[in-house]
Amino acid sequence: MDRLGIDLYGTSRIGKTRAENQDRIMATALGRGKAVLAVADGMGGVAAGGLAAETAMRVLESQLNGASLDPQALARVIMKAGDQIVALAARDNKLYGMGTTLTAVFIEQGTANWAHVGDSRLYVVRDGRLAQISRDHRFLQDLIDAGDMTVAETLDHPLRHYLDQCVGSPDVQPDFGSFSLAKGDVLLLTTDGVHDHVALQQFLSTLESDIGLREIPNLLFKKAMQAGSTDDMSIVLGRVGCEEPD
Repeated sequence: MDRLGIDLYGTSRIGKTRAENQDRIMATALGRGKAVLAVADGMGGVAAGGLAAETAMRVLESQLNGASLDPQALARVIMKAGDQIVALAARDNKLYGMGTTLTAVFIEQGTANWAHVGDSRLYVVRDGRLAQISRDHRFLQDLIDAGDMTVAETLDHPLRHYLDQCVGSPDVQPDFGSFSLAKGDVLLLTTDGVHDHVALQQFLSTLESDIGLREIPNLLFKKAMQAGSTDDMSIVLGRVGCEEPD
């Protein structure tokens, strides 16, 4: 049986007004058609935010031991990372309140299994359309879903970036799911320093262009900064290509 091959690339850039990049990324090919893609955006002060994101990535990496990670397993990884972040904060008052987003995808046998907490995002491009797979865990997102507020009305709202939950908050409940991949699909993971400032059509036109995978993030970073982003920015990409022989 053939496996779908996937080209991976990820990169991160410190924000213009930031003292330290609190984002962390992962784009790792595991062989035999397996790969993991992830982004994390830490919060809670410079040292605490970076440590929270780093802890989440270390916990995820520790699970990449050859075993399959279905959506439920990825959700458990997120909860385990949350437990470790809470434990670290309990031992040091300077780390109180730290947390991170985490959006992770495990690819195996042509299927993308994913789990997510926070307001980093997972998108997929297929047949000329860009679909957001993850749902933002923001306070205002509940109002949007209920029809009490439009997306446009949230853009300048003072609570725009407040999260309902993050990795490190009590009783974290990750969203998770899976979908089948097809040749030509592009997976896009971003932190909010990017997607809060780049329109969906700009994402789509850039991802559908003929430029190489490594050039795409720099173009999107430039668009985000031109639109006013001063936050850390991270992008992880996976482009599904030709089939690999078994």
